[in-house]
Amino acid sequence: MQRQYVASYFTKKDTAGIERTKGDYYRLLTDHAIRNIYPLAVINDSTGHYTLNLDVKKESNILLRFGGLVSSNPVNQAFAEVSYKYLQRNAATFRANLYAGRFYSSGLVGLRLDFPGHPQYALFGRIVYNQWDYFKTTSHFFEDKNPSYLIVNDYHWDCGIVMPARNKGKLTLSGSAMIIDDEYFQDNYFTRTDIPDNTNFKAWSVAAEWERNSLNRKQYSNKGTLLKLKTGYVNGKEITDPGTTSLFQGTYTAHHDWVYVQFIYENYFRRIGNFRIGWFNDLYYSNRDFFGSYTATMLFANPFQPMPEMSTLFMPQYRAHQYAGAGLKLIYLFRDNFDLRAEAYLCQPLRDITMGPSGIYAVYGPWLRSRYFVASSSLVFHSPVGPIALTGSYYDKYDEPWMLSFYFGYTLFNPKAVN
Repeated sequence: MQRQYVASYFTKKDTAGIERTKGDYYRLLTDHAIRNIYPLAVINDSTGHYTLNLDVKKESNILLRFGGLVSSNPVNQAFAEVSYKYLQRNAATFRANLYAGRFYSSGLVGLRLDFPGHPQYALFGRIVYNQWDYFKTTSHFFEDKNPSYLIVNDYHWDCGIVMPARNKGKLTLSGSAMIIDDEYFQDNYFTRTDIPDNTNFKAWSVAAEWERNSLNRKQYSNKGTLLKLKTGYVNGKEITDPGTTSLFQGTYTAHHDWVYVQFIYENYFRRIGNFRIGWFNDLYYSNRDFFGSYTATMLFANPFQPMPEMSTLFMPQYRAHQYAGAGLKLIYLFRDNFDLRAEAYLCQPLRDITMGPSGIYAVYGPWLRSRYFVASSSLVFHSPVGPIALTGSYYDKYDEPWMLSFYFGYTLFNPKAVN
């Protein structure tokens, strides 16, 4: 049966051209169920054709992965994942993982079924729980550290189909059901006995995503290209209940639905000696409306996050319903695994989202009035177990714009419920 799985990647004809065979071979090589392949082409003297013999080693049936993030900021976390692969005529992969930390906790259980051949595709389903506690990433906010300032609970159930788009691309069509439960205070004046506001959003969504990725690393890349285009539709119901410090009374209920489109492009396009120059842009548009409060609206607004550190911080100035962000990266390579990086970005919201005169609700600011800068310099060593980075950053109009941070490991998360 495993022989049939490998053979299904290649044409069933007796002979095939070299270009077709190369394409089929590289598709097989990228299969996540295959560890490595040793090809050998043997000529048939009577026909003048070659016979391709493949010595294929499949991945282990059970794979354990461990990791984590160690940082000078309070975002430390541990990671563990177990996966089981069953390979016969088709491939089935079951996986479960766990993130545990002060800032981010998560669990995922998923199943993927791979169907090789022509056309090649995979079906997947997963259940995900995420929690982000933004208060704990800024532990100096209050002397009284309980309750937390911003907690996002994200439960979602996803299913979909993945299809290849050339050797380095893929197309994903997916559908989701979700519950997003946010707890927050509208300001920083609360005590241990206060109850936060709560926004509950139950929704469903559909999405399509095309991605082509040839970057050489998960983070701190210095070679390759990333192209990602995603569009989707979200439909759901909001229920917001005020807490003990809220300025409004009574439960707020509203229906929300929106369409979104996002285009991300990253390219390391020039090398001059030991220098490499890269470009990044993130274009985002949606027609989503305001939620029942300013804070809830900002939690659902899409963030511009070109650097890993930004995904651990709640920065309203880099969140909007529509924005264009872009920047340059200048990298000096001491060695292939050791570099110095300087990055600078500009985020241009179409309209800022600001607190209204009531102190409760969100309103739009003037068109194209504000823009926000981001700058960073990092010394990065890519060790066998993960990157080690010392980073100095500047965030425009943030409470503490200058930050000096140390990171050992990847800043990664399980999939979110909604873009």
